[in-house]
Amino acid sequence: QIIRRSAAPEAQTSQTEKPSAGPTTENVAVATARPGEVRLKADDRGHYVAEFRMNGRPVKALVDTGASMVAINKSTARRLGINVSPADFIYEVNTANGKAKVASAMIREIEIGRVRVRDVEAAVLDDKALDGTLLGMTFLKRLESFSVADGDLILKQ
Repeated sequence: QIIRRSAAPEAQTSQTEKPSAGPTTENVAVATARPGEVRLKADDRGHYVAEFRMNGRPVKALVDTGASMVAINKSTARRLGINVSPADFIYEVNTANGKAKVASAMIREIEIGRVRVRDVEAAVLDDKALDGTLLGMTFLKRLESFSVADGDLILKQ
């Protein structure tokens, strides 16, 4: 069973609370003894925010099962070596904050602890439309499973 912790049900790419505000307590990924498994602790708001590595660079992200895609803003895309031009913003998505134009991008690799997924489709939004990073279903559906147990989000590859 998958328990929704952070997403607005009507949103394709949602942002219920801004991940850049940070968790109210320290939230770290705890690698378990099992290869290919990571546990994330929920913050005081019940959200799963952790530092992932995207294209080899650290990126703080909110795990969002209600987001159909990984969503990053233009500043993060540049930091990851992903270049988008204004002409690339040809898609429209519904977010918790309304409609937004996005560009399609591919993140070469996303990893946390012992979990690594390559070639993850992502949506790039303007910095004004998204001030953090959402780790949505284009990442999560590539895992063997993700579930919640004892308050931890368990990612298994």
